[in-house]
Amino acid sequence: MASGWRRSCGVVEAAGGWTADFAAINLTKWSNLLNSLVVSKTRKILDRIEQATPGWVFTPSDMFDLASAHLVGMVLLRLVRAGRIRRLRRGLYDVPRMHAKLGVLMPTVDAIAQAIARRDGVTLRESEAVAANLLRLSEQVPAQIEFQTDGRSQEIVVGRQRIQLRRRSPRRMRGVAESSARVISGLRSLGAGKVEEAQIELLRGLLTRDERSLLLVDLRRAPRWMHRHLRALAQDDVRGAGQGGTDRSGKLPAGAQGVGGRAF
Repeated sequence: MASGWRRSCGVVEAAGGWTADFAAINLTKWSNLLNSLVVSKTRKILDRIEQATPGWVFTPSDMFDLASAHLVGMVLLRLVRAGRIRRLRRGLYDVPRMHAKLGVLMPTVDAIAQAIARRDGVTLRESEAVAANLLRLSEQVPAQIEFQTDGRSQEIVVGRQRIQLRRRSPRRMRGVAESSARVISGLRSLGAGKVEEAQIELLRGLLTRDERSLLLVDLRRAPRWMHRHLRALAQDDVRGAGQGGTDRSGKLPAGAQGVGGRAF
């Protein structure tokens, strides 16, 4: 009965299995299907990179929702060889930023740190000196770039830049908005009695209305001397509060990075 079913389908069974012709047809069919899937997934990886803003730093894990680790690795290797992306160190890449006079620029420290945070699934907070620099409260570039993390402590070296990730209690890292944590750290860097009205006005221009409102929610995380400054920041002003500045994710505009002449 089985042999009759095979004959009715027009398939001839050889001693070792299906005939070579039938196997070749199926292999070709599957090969074409697999090639089509690979091309489709490769195109998605390319699209994500092409749509990224120059200066974006990423790891292969940022592509794992699009393709397998093996395919992602192959595509990234070819893009590096083609000069489309740059390999900063093992497992870390960027879409290079170009400057008319300086040429290819190094990525910002914040972009590097955020890529590592996404890869490891951890939370990062800038140290006080770093936050003050990012917020333009200080033009002094910290001698040591440091972030606090609820993950493991480690040092990340990219070119001449060294970034220290210092472990801190997860309880102290969570429960506060990223934008609020940055402002609190930046003001703490200045110190009590040293915060000027001009600096508060500067911060008001950098933060959106929503982010300034969050300062009141996170007031309990700030020292008492800072409360009046945070309340002043949270107040609306008639000059268009909430215009410009950061987006809702708490990321700073490009101009807020690199103060002091260093890729920051």
